[in-house]
Amino acid sequence: MEWRDTTSYSRSEPRETRVPRSLSTTIGDMKLTIHNYAGCGDMVFMTCWMLDIKNFDLSTNSMDYAKTYAVLLIREFLNKKIISYQSMIKEIEENS
Repeated sequence: MEWRDTTSYSRSEPRETRVPRSLSTTIGDMKLTIHNYAGCGDMVFMTCWMLDIKNFDLSTNSMDYAKTYAVLLIREFLNKKIISYQSMIKEIEENS
């Protein structure tokens, strides 16, 4: 999975000292972003607009760990949604 630095840097911030504070990847049509949040120090959060997840605390300050953990959480979330949707489809079919 390829992660891109999506940090908004100040023009005055030297390129060689820049540290990513926001990384994003795309999974199908879905954009997943891990990022720091102003006022929360180095803690890393996850945002995925398509799944209505905003500033979910990943309880880590490691961007490398956050990448792996965020993908795991998204997979679990999607699996739960799939099971829920399959149950709804079954109910519709049984009652049609």
